[in-house]
Amino acid sequence: MASILIADDLTQERLLLRTILEGAGHDVAEAVNGIDALTLARARTPDLLIADLLMPEMDGFELCRQWRLDPRLRDVPVLVYSANYSEPDDLEFAKLIGADRAIAKPVSRESVLEAVSALVAGEMTRKSKSLVNEEFISRYERSVNRKLYEKITDLAAQSRALEESESRFRAMVEQGLVGVFLVEFNRIVYANRCLADIFGYEPDEMIGMDQRAMVAPEDLEYAEAKLRDQFELGVPAVRLEFRGRRKDGGTVIVEGETRTIELHGRTLVVGVFANVTQKREAEQKEAEAAERLRRVFHQTVELVAAIGELRDPYTHGHERRVAALAAAIAVQIGLDAQAVEGVHVASYLHNIGNVGIPAEILVKPSRLSALEFEMVRAHAQAGYEIIRQVDFPWPVADIVRQHHERLDGSGYPQGLKDHQILLEARILAVADTVEAMSSHRPYRPALGIECALAEIQANRGTLYDPAVVDACLALFREKGYALLP
Repeated sequence: MASILIADDLTQERLLLRTILEGAGHDVAEAVNGIDALTLARARTPDLLIADLLMPEMDGFELCRQWRLDPRLRDVPVLVYSANYSEPDDLEFAKLIGADRAIAKPVSRESVLEAVSALVAGEMTRKSKSLVNEEFISRYERSVNRKLYEKITDLAAQSRALEESESRFRAMVEQGLVGVFLVEFNRIVYANRCLADIFGYEPDEMIGMDQRAMVAPEDLEYAEAKLRDQFELGVPAVRLEFRGRRKDGGTVIVEGETRTIELHGRTLVVGVFANVTQKREAEQKEAEAAERLRRVFHQTVELVAAIGELRDPYTHGHERRVAALAAAIAVQIGLDAQAVEGVHVASYLHNIGNVGIPAEILVKPSRLSALEFEMVRAHAQAGYEIIRQVDFPWPVADIVRQHHERLDGSGYPQGLKDHQILLEARILAVADTVEAMSSHRPYRPALGIECALAEIQANRGTLYDPAVVDACLALFREKGYALLP
């Protein structure tokens, strides 16, 4: 494999050629102009020179001429390339002054390797000749001046396009609806009008200001931790929301993102911030209104339950105690907050169907007759019929109807089994049983909490859901839970 010297002032062009050549096993050195190339070649003679024609200080034409005048280099083949070979005279001139072959940009892997292979193998016949200075200068000026004109024309067009692009970008940033800023070494080096308005400054006043001055003292530790993530951990983008400090001492809520960028060899942070004060205040008011509505809703549910209790003073507080225990069990088994709230609401309403039962039956101190017992059993279905018209966000009506169902199918009113019964209803069944057995009833004295816990443990997996029973037992025996008074 050959040692090859590349001469080109464009880094990306040298990188492309290096990648192609080294991939084929060649040894590659680089020069940024003709002078640099001659210096490297005279120190270590390469097997081949690849040179761009248009370079600063010494271009490819002059490099070819000097190359052939040097006794140590005159026999080393030269491959030239350029973005413009539209003029046949350029190719002829390059060959006249020493180039062995020429290819056009953009180069392909195949064209480069084919030319390199032919030149290194000595398959090309050089037809160069020495030109007298006057002839060289005339041809050189004609070719180079044309190329320079084309280059200048192209650069002018690019410059105009860049100016137009920058103008559009600046207008977009300056007139944008979000604050934009640049920070270097914690100091603001650019701030647009919107950012200045957010913090109550003029844009020029913010230049040189420590970026931490934008943060209210109570949020400074949070903001600095976020920025440390960006610089010390290399996090490319950081989102943050904080209370900002205005020039007049007021506070503004700011939300945005910062990113680390490289610009002309400098490491900067670009930030985009928006004033979300009104949005957050509106959200807070909305949340407060929702919480008030939620409180009113639950107070209404409790009121309905209390009206039902007025007909049966012996069970006063039953719904409240069952609701608290059922919610605690739901939390214990891992239900989310939304489901726990649904269990709590259904528990308060689980006996609403008792409004259809004569009060004398509810407070009867002796055993009920078969007919009376059937009337009592009807309260679950009656409660369902009352509640099902309400558009709750939970299946409250079904929970109420199923709270007397049992795993083995012995419950009522539908005789459901196992997982045909809603989990919330299985929770309510255990909580209802424990509270009822622990409390006084017209037909018997209170049996106590230990008797109630023994009941659900004895029927674990038969009447009651095992997971629900275990959660209830853990609450009382491990976590010290006690029924509300």
